[in-house]
Amino acid sequence: MIEKLNNGRSKVESFGNTLKITIPSKKKWFIILFLGVWLGGWFFGEKSAIEGITDSDNILADGFLLFWLAGWTVGGSLAILAILWLLFGSEIILLERGIIKISKGLFNTPLLSKSYEVNHIKNFRIISPVEPNADFFGIKRNMVDYLGYKGGILSFDYGMKTIKFGIAIDEAEAQYLVEKLGKKGLNKEE
Repeated sequence: MIEKLNNGRSKVESFGNTLKITIPSKKKWFIILFLGVWLGGWFFGEKSAIEGITDSDNILADGFLLFWLAGWTVGGSLAILAILWLLFGSEIILLERGIIKISKGLFNTPLLSKSYEVNHIKNFRIISPVEPNADFFGIKRNMVDYLGYKGGILSFDYGMKTIKFGIAIDEAEAQYLVEKLGKKGLNKEE
């Protein structure tokens, strides 16, 4: 059987001197299903803790339960954010008027953005993905990288800092994006 041709995951749009690249988050179905089931149990724990606090006459005596509820709420919020990112997240790279803006967001709406002046960018390149150490079921130790919140295969030097982007794309797609960005003024040379 012949392997299906992969056309990449990114969407490249060009309008005059502007280039917009949208890279959707990689769908990790096991993690999405696991967190969905976990959130079902989380909901009952959250509900039970809230009922325990509201039914109590002495809130100070329930200090541990309040502390636990705060941590449990943060954990549930992070799990919901992870599911939303995996299902609806994207990285948006916008190159226009000598500025490259790299954003991460949900539903194609940027939430976190950083902008860089193209004149100060040096050594634009593809970096080989490093296979991190794996723990349980091959899940990487650094969940932030594993879920695709940060990092990437494309990078450049900006002053004394290396900026990485291009989440969860293959090297062939990265090369295609390097060529597209190069044609719009982001060059590989120092």
